[in-house]
Amino acid sequence: MRFDGKGEKNTMKNFKGKEVLITGGLGFIGSNLSIELVKHGAHVTIVDNMLPRQGSNLFNIKEIEDKVRVNISDIRSQLSMNHLVKGKDYIFHLAGQVNHVDSMRNPLQDLELTALVPLHFLRHYVTITERKGYFCRHQRRVWCEREAASR
Repeated sequence: MRFDGKGEKNTMKNFKGKEVLITGGLGFIGSNLSIELVKHGAHVTIVDNMLPRQGSNLFNIKEIEDKVRVNISDIRSQLSMNHLVKGKDYIFHLAGQVNHVDSMRNPLQDLELTALVPLHFLRHYVTITERKGYFCRHQRRVWCEREAASR
């Protein structure tokens, strides 16, 4: 359980009316998170590049497709991400390389997707947005409050 700066528990009810961005939101984890957040009143934007063999599928959000915004773009695009993070209260960064074979075939791309992009993404989020939010990296469970990240 995470606590906000005021000692209050961060539960799903805290997301009601909040603007949320989920990268990798068409994959298994991201789509299930999207469904739960929508059920609790969050305004969800999903960004996913839908690369083959990465698990993304529009079917995963079929039950909420009319209640979310989906942006098909690559999180490596600084122009797209600068636009998408603005005004977001929370960001869940779940995008990343999930195909082991592809990671072995192209280790530099794997490094970019699993290490460099999240670092740049966090830096841009902290710089661009003025709202307090959270950054979550699914593979290593990194949580970073905005104030702590900007120090």
